[in-house]
Amino acid sequence: MAYRSDLEALLARHVALEAEVAERIRARDEVARLLAEARALEEAERQLADRAAGGPARRRTLIAAAMTALTLVAGSVGYRLAQPKRDLVAEAITQMSLFTDEMCGCSNAACAEKVSDAMTKWGIEMAREPQSPPKLDEAATKRLTEIANLMGTCMSTAMGASNPTSPE
Repeated sequence: MAYRSDLEALLARHVALEAEVAERIRARDEVARLLAEARALEEAERQLADRAAGGPARRRTLIAAAMTALTLVAGSVGYRLAQPKRDLVAEAITQMSLFTDEMCGCSNAACAEKVSDAMTKWGIEMAREPQSPPKLDEAATKRLTEIANLMGTCMSTAMGASNPTSPE
């Protein structure tokens, strides 16, 4: 009968362990419930403190400002990309031709100085533009040289008309 008492002892031990496991499961579930409540309470307090500090409104304002800035930047970039590229060499040749025509129309030194001052002012404005200096090809260089020679001749004529020197 020793076998029977061992079986009963094992059965009793099994029942005791099952009761212990059930108690541990209940204790674990209770601790999990308390932990969830504590986390919820902590999150609620954090949200309340954030609202008291103006968090949601502040974030909405920052997001709106960031979106506005992004829209402005995107619009500016789009505008710049949509603009045709300027041919600075052609513009310079055209403007120098206009200055040369004005200079050749001058009949005295005051007029020549006025054109020269306008040309200097234009040159300063062109230098302020953030673009790199354009590369001159052979044809542009030749055309600008012709314009400069003509301007020099016209300037000499205008300056000489005001200051006649007599070798006699």
